[in-house]
Amino acid sequence: RIHRDQPFLNSGTVEYNFYVDANGAHVMNLGSTTNSSVYVTYKKSFADFTKTSTDIPEEFFYFAAHATYADFLRMDGQTSKAMDEENKATSYLANELEKLDIISNNNTIRRKFTTYVSTQSR
Repeated sequence: RIHRDQPFLNSGTVEYNFYVDANGAHVMNLGSTTNSSVYVTYKKSFADFTKTSTDIPEEFFYFAAHATYADFLRMDGQTSKAMDEENKATSYLANELEKLDIISNNNTIRRKFTTYVSTQSR
């Protein structure tokens, strides 16, 4: 997505239409020719994680910490405490996955294409 101003800073900004070819992205229908810069948002490619990875995303910190502590408690023979920690870890993981569901339910297409069906009172 390409925006006129810094996106997600305030309530919103103008989003430009664009096309991509071998030379890069080309912005269509600029409001004025004085705009010398635009802001591009994109999705970074996903890198697989292995047992030796050290760059684990921050979203999984609490899950990993509580799951690791649960494994330690289980190894130490404290199974009831380990189950409590494992439940906490599962709860943290479920919360992070729920955040992704909420974000993906925001329909960005509706912002671009609005019809009488999508704006009528229900």
